[in-house]
Amino acid sequence: MSDTLDIHDPPRLEAGRLVMGLSGWMDAGDVSTGTIHRLVKALDAQPIGHLPAPDCYIQNMPGDMQVSAMFRPNVQIVDGVIESFEVADNPLHASADRRVVLFEGKEPNMAWSRWVGALFDLCEQTGVTDVWFTGSVGATVPHTREPRVLSTVSDAAIKNDLAPLGVHFTDYTGPCSVMTYMMTLAPSRGLRMASLIAEVPTYIQGSNPKSTEAVMRKLSAALDLKLDLTDLRDITDEWERRVNEHVEASDKMRLYVEKLEEEYDSQVFDSQMGDLKDFLEEKGIRLD
Repeated sequence: MSDTLDIHDPPRLEAGRLVMGLSGWMDAGDVSTGTIHRLVKALDAQPIGHLPAPDCYIQNMPGDMQVSAMFRPNVQIVDGVIESFEVADNPLHASADRRVVLFEGKEPNMAWSRWVGALFDLCEQTGVTDVWFTGSVGATVPHTREPRVLSTVSDAAIKNDLAPLGVHFTDYTGPCSVMTYMMTLAPSRGLRMASLIAEVPTYIQGSNPKSTEAVMRKLSAALDLKLDLTDLRDITDEWERRVNEHVEASDKMRLYVEKLEEEYDSQVFDSQMGDLKDFLEEKGIRLD
């Protein structure tokens, strides 16, 4: 058992699933952490421990207060008395009935192998065979359209399971997250791993329920969770109404969103037409 884990009464699952969300690199619009928050409630998941891993986090960074505040622990002092002192706790929950372990964490700053190793040990203890990461990235998607959900997988065979869900498989070169690192190592531990990453409009700050809903719908279908997302749909509708009000109040923003819509719709049309042309050509029919 990893000395990085603090876990009690772990469930033993048959073909269990670990669903992860992390603050930091891929949590635009609070989609990653927000998804785990909602799953804990929706599945009535019970706490089974946490992964503190203090050696994996930078707690002080040279620089001004704005920079260092991003790394330092949070404290609450009331009338001169320290009421709370918070460091990365990384709580773990589980729903044995749904064969799901839920992990909400903070992406580690260092010692990635130690942090990832602890999660692999957790999978071994609980019988998890499949790992799912939920997240988000800023993109040029307009808030009036359904956000695309991107996916990266540890094994090409997993794409066959995800293709019917309408995900878009990632093309990317550049700096990566700890999840990518974990995904490269997953097969060596006998695990399958996939990510579901929603696009979030870059011009909107704060939590984005629409992108969270998009991820949760894909995840519910992939894991056959049969989640009732009615309340989240209502929140999304109200959120979109309020955003529309702000956009309509500014000619500049309205024109900007209209341009995004035009470009987005063209991309979707070109993609769908490309798929249609490929399908017809397989049947011996050409459009040109």
